[in-house]
Amino acid sequence: KLARERRRHAATRAKAKERASRSATSASLDSVLRGAEERARREKTVDLGFLVDVTGSAQHFISTAQAQIREIVRNVREMVGAVGTVRLGMVGFRDFCDEDKHIEVFPFTTDVAAFESYLGGVDCDGGGDICEDVIGGLQAAQRLEWTARVKVLFLITHTPAHGSRFYTNCQVAEVEGRAEERGKLLRALEKDHDHRLLRLLVEPLLAAESKWDDHPDSPDQHGPADAALQYLAEQEIQLVAVTVQKG
Repeated sequence: KLARERRRHAATRAKAKERASRSATSASLDSVLRGAEERARREKTVDLGFLVDVTGSAQHFISTAQAQIREIVRNVREMVGAVGTVRLGMVGFRDFCDEDKHIEVFPFTTDVAAFESYLGGVDCDGGGDICEDVIGGLQAAQRLEWTARVKVLFLITHTPAHGSRFYTNCQVAEVEGRAEERGKLLRALEKDHDHRLLRLLVEPLLAAESKWDDHPDSPDQHGPADAALQYLAEQEIQLVAVTVQKG
């Protein structure tokens, strides 16, 4: 009888030890899984920055640009999956003459709805000549808080930066040629007072196309431009130029 009692106690202790071992193993497994999930979340992090021309001339393509940005965001979020993190930010740039609205920044956020609301509310206005302050936009973009494992900056514009370094004489000649043709039309219309309405339509086009670059000798085209591009390279921020056409 005493022997049976000892065997019963031993079996009880063995079961209790087994339950404790299973519980410890389960807790350890949960901890490992949580750690793995956290590491995956840290490793699957993406910062998507968008550097966008928001001057008046961008009205012709902004709807297409917005659609492309939404598609990029959707595709990246699908690739990263639920366990990853995608942050979205935007810098809108205009020109030197636009003062308070020269550069506008939307900092990185994981709130997709807030980003899309900001994107949808972008107003395209301002700008002076055809070239815009792309370098100022790059400098503002580098000041965003880039922290993700994968960092990509999309540049969306249809005009070059200020400075003769960034364009050719052929581009200037093409625009000046178009402006000259419109000038001839205006001078012809001045002799005919019955075409005042047509003049009202042509004059803004002439004004918009007549000036290529008011700052061909801009100092930003050299040191500041090179420094901004070097910073992107050092921080492993991939710069992608997106071509858009009128929507």
